[in-house]
Formats: sequence, structure tokens, C-alpha cells
Amino acid sequence: MSSYNYGPRQEANEASRSTAEAHGETWEAHEVELLEECWSDADLPEIAETLGRTIEACRQKHYDIAKSAERQSRTKRAKSTTNSKWDKGWTSLEDMGF
Repeated sequence: MSSYNYGPRQEANEASRSTAEAHGETWEAHEVELLEECWSDADLPEIAETLGRTIEACRQKHYDIAKSAERQSRTKRAKSTTNSKWDKGWTSLEDMGF
């Protein structure tokens, strides 16, 4: 069983705190947009410094966005497009035609 050494990752994150002016603050829409635009092209420490966030905050935000998109996709696929009157959420017998 191999184990991952998180030491270097933790050290890099701690070092990124010195430039993390927005550490612990709510992410704004433009920050999220910039994070996602730069994710595949730029170096993660560079993205974190640009956004004024820690490296791990950027990594976690990207993960959360990806998971949220995956959940939304699953929900959309699960809904039927051919629902009948009986399964559309009618609230009374009158609504159902009785």
C-alpha cells in the first residue's frame, strides 16, 4: 500500500498564505470565472497568487465547481421528459380531473 506524501503540498500552501489577501473570504463570480478559465493553462501557484487565494483554496473551489456541474448533469438526466399528468406533481384530485 503506497501513501501519498502531503508534506510538499502543505508547505506550498502555507507559503501561498503570504500572498493570499482574500483568504477566507467569499468567492466572487469574477474570481470563479478566472479560476476556471486559467485552470488548464496556468500553474496552480500562479493562479492562487493572481486571485489572492491559497493554493488549496483554489484546488478545492475547482473541485467543488466540477462536482456541482456533475450533480446538475445527473439531475437533468434523471428527469423524464415524457411525464404524464399523474407524475407531474398535481396537488389535488381536482387538478387531476376528479
